[in-house]
Amino acid sequence: MQIYECTGFEYEKSLPNSPEDMFNESVVVYDHNGEKHTLHVTYVRYFDTYVAENNIYDAEQTGIPFYHLVALLILLKNEGEIKAQRLYFSDTEKFLSAFNPGDIPKAVEIYKQTQPAQRTQAAENTVQP
Repeated sequence: MQIYECTGFEYEKSLPNSPEDMFNESVVVYDHNGEKHTLHVTYVRYFDTYVAENNIYDAEQTGIPFYHLVALLILLKNEGEIKAQRLYFSDTEKFLSAFNPGDIPKAVEIYKQTQPAQRTQAAENTVQP
């Protein structure tokens, strides 16, 4: 399984009475068995606070917002075998059971490798004179 991109964002209100700003989205683009897939995970923004308060993940320590990692973590737990293109989590227990906290260090490393500056640096390091 090859990971091409990991990203995420916090939704912003498009209308004054919209609840959009209560959600985050995490996206991972990957290759599984020769096919390119994209997984979108939308979840309640409070879960970022919950994982920090329960010492599951500290975004300040890594400098990487949790929403950049969520879809990748779910993908890692399922070893690329996800039939859906979109997942939605509004329940804390279901959200926490969707990934293995032990995969967080691996996800952080994969995320770093998929960032443009890292890819450029890696390519420069492999160029032979």
